[in-house]
Amino acid sequence: MCASLAESGSLIVLMPDPTNPLALWQPVISLGPITWGEGVEPMAVLAGLTANDPSAHVYPLDVAVAVRTHASTTVPTTDVVSAASRLGVSNPGGLIGRDAEAELLITREQFRYVIGIPSDAQAWVEATCVATVPRLPDQPDPMPMLQELFDDLLASFEWTP
Repeated sequence: MCASLAESGSLIVLMPDPTNPLALWQPVISLGPITWGEGVEPMAVLAGLTANDPSAHVYPLDVAVAVRTHASTTVPTTDVVSAASRLGVSNPGGLIGRDAEAELLITREQFRYVIGIPSDAQAWVEATCVATVPRLPDQPDPMPMLQELFDDLLASFEWTP
């Protein structure tokens, strides 16, 4: 999969730094070019996206513009337990107490960004940012921190015409 993405001009950013608390979430970003069809106006596409998706948010990036959408999907803990079992892993180091294991919530958070320079239809990319987030019900919602992480990372790129 990574090879085919690279062949199509995509860039993948993995952030598995084990010393960072976010490593538990395994955030991944894939970036790829957007090729617009003949006569397609990118800003009209962004307008349609923001009108049709309640999670859509538009924000400027120096000379570029970006639209971010967000989707959250619950991952059944039985799927995680099965996958961990196949790998021979079960609650490594006793990080989660037995009584809390049943309350564990796992979500797959996906942020999609369409980023480009309004005056140049050739200067557009799509970034898909994904993290799988385990948490207990009494812990704060991690979505705002993930959103900030991905927003800040993409804002750190240099978008030039």
